[in-house]
Amino acid sequence: KEYMAYFFIFIGLSILIYIFFKILNFLKVLKVSIAESNEANSSLTEMTKQVEHDNVILQSINRLDEDLRGDYNEKEIAIIGLKNICQSTKALAGTFYIKRDASEDFLLLAKQGIPNQVKPKSNIQIGDGILYDVINQQSMRIIRNVNANEYHVSTSLINEFSTTVYLTPIIYENETIGIIELACQSNTNEENITEYLDKICKILAINVKVSQAHTRMAELYEELQQQTEELEAQQEDLRTTNEELNHKTNLLEAS
Repeated sequence: KEYMAYFFIFIGLSILIYIFFKILNFLKVLKVSIAESNEANSSLTEMTKQVEHDNVILQSINRLDEDLRGDYNEKEIAIIGLKNICQSTKALAGTFYIKRDASEDFLLLAKQGIPNQVKPKSNIQIGDGILYDVINQQSMRIIRNVNANEYHVSTSLINEFSTTVYLTPIIYENETIGIIELACQSNTNEENITEYLDKICKILAINVKVSQAHTRMAELYEELQQQTEELEAQQEDLRTTNEELNHKTNLLEAS
């Protein structure tokens, strides 16, 4: 009987140990499954955020594209473009310069969020500091922790807060045809803004170049029309002269 008792105790302990290891193995599998599930959820969350971010950029691009439909000149494109950019990036202030045709100068065609008493540079010329460096190097420049007061940005209540300045060239076929200057609050997402500006500037570059082409075509047409009118006037003068010569010749022959 004593051996039987030990035997049953051994069997019971064996069963308990078996159940313990089974539970332990189950917990390990469960832990791995939970970790994989958390990783999948984290990836899904990141993908969702990325999709939402891409949708926001796409919506901003579509809005700008719709606003620019029409026959706009360079100044109108600059005003519409800067308004959309400031709205999408929540920028505090901004300027938009476009290169003059057949010149190395860039003219200020639009500004936003800058007080009337403040006069930003009306044009950018060769050697004009960091702005021309961005134009020449064709790469975005970010200046962090700029005092808003130094950058001429203020509200009716405050003028002391930190901003981040984005200097973005507008490039068309390896030529810088414009530059956008933005002042945003320092707590904004730099990566999102730079990605947005990179995409939006490509659209602006095409619109600016098309507008410049239309302007040149209109000027050429006007010049051609003027030359045609001058040629017609010269032909009329020549015809009148020929008629006078013929008249004089007839008089001479008659005499």
